[in-house]
Amino acid sequence: MLAHMATLTIRVNGAKIREKRIDRRLTQTELAHAAGVDQGWLSKIESGRVKTISVKFLRAIEEQLGPIEVTSESDAEHATPLVSP
Repeated sequence: MLAHMATLTIRVNGAKIREKRIDRRLTQTELAHAAGVDQGWLSKIESGRVKTISVKFLRAIEEQLGPIEVTSESDAEHATPLVSP
């Protein structure tokens, strides 16, 4: 059993998350509460101050907003868009 496992991170476009949130007429506070995440963290994602998120965070947001376009962190320089399943 591994004592420490690395957390996989995904590069996201915070502006797209913000756009989807607004399209669904949700405030950051409402989305954060519904997804079980911190509103301050969500704000940092949407503003672009934080560009990568965990798969767990991505899934929580997708449960509320639907699929979010992502890029793999290793391919971030080449920005190959992926759609989270």
